[in-house]
Amino acid sequence: MDQVNDNSLDGATVPGVSQVVQIRPTGGSWTDALNFVNDQYQVPNGVARPGYIQKSNIDVAGAGKVTGNGTYELRWLLAKADSNSLEFRDAYFSLELEHTV
Repeated sequence: MDQVNDNSLDGATVPGVSQVVQIRPTGGSWTDALNFVNDQYQVPNGVARPGYIQKSNIDVAGAGKVTGNGTYELRWLLAKADSNSLEFRDAYFSLELEHTV
């Protein structure tokens, strides 16, 4: 990738740790909920593109982090781009929980 003209996520911040969205119940401990990879979301510098839907296969309910009704906090841990011009506007996070009875 030509870093002068292109931009994307820089997964080299801290291998195995960075570029994750984490979740926790308010005041609880953080757990990974969504992983990103190096060079994800490649766009030319200064260009606007429509949004992406990013799904995760991490089972946060099975891990006991999301247990039902409540207030949860989300954070993007160690977010870093290849250049300084990668912008996310109107970013939303949501949870889709599946269960069986």
